[in-house]
Amino acid sequence: MILRLFLSLLFFASILFFPWWLSVFLALVLSIPHDAYEVLLGGVLMDALYGAPVPALFDLPIIFTLLFAAFFFAGAYLRPRLRIRDKSV
Repeated sequence: MILRLFLSLLFFASILFFPWWLSVFLALVLSIPHDAYEVLLGGVLMDALYGAPVPALFDLPIIFTLLFAAFFFAGAYLRPRLRIRDKSV
């Protein structure tokens, strides 16, 4: 529980103060062992702050939201298969 809180706070701090690749790495780390809904919120926040229109996505700046949603669903799919459990639940 404390580790998840620390990682979540570090994740949101990395969105505001650190390079984008650190935020992507922390989103991946949060998504595997936990149902980390904050990853989806972080993707929306990153797109709102730094998103640029992508022509392939109809000029919508949602690339980080889509990436973090993929991490979230991949984590939900892989979690039971990797035998990683969130012990705080």
